[in-house]
Amino acid sequence: AATRLRCSSCTKLREVARNERVVLCSNCGGVMGDPFVGIEASPGTFTVMHYGGSAWRWSSSVSFNYSRKDHAWQLVRVEESNFHTSNPDKEKVDVATPPKDFGKIDFRDFDPGKWKGVGPR
Repeated sequence: AATRLRCSSCTKLREVARNERVVLCSNCGGVMGDPFVGIEASPGTFTVMHYGGSAWRWSSSVSFNYSRKDHAWQLVRVEESNFHTSNPDKEKVDVATPPKDFGKIDFRDFDPGKWKGVGPR
């Protein structure tokens, strides 16, 4: 499924960026099925969320902000978590942000399997 961004301040919506990889496939959630949870958006930012697994559950939230300097949507935060259903209170959460964990990654170039350590700093 393609994810398209549209200009929210325009009088007419128009596509400004496209990424065919940001939403995981409908079979990528394991036993849980389609992992796509949804997209949360507010002015200048949006987050794509996934959840899946079996006995081991996982989730990911990938956030992008609009850069007025670069006139592009850019990756600003990745939060990944996992836990075993027998012990949900022992959830492990990892948060990654630039420039420590990755450099500048535009929305159109984002790959959920290849973002760690990627991008110019």
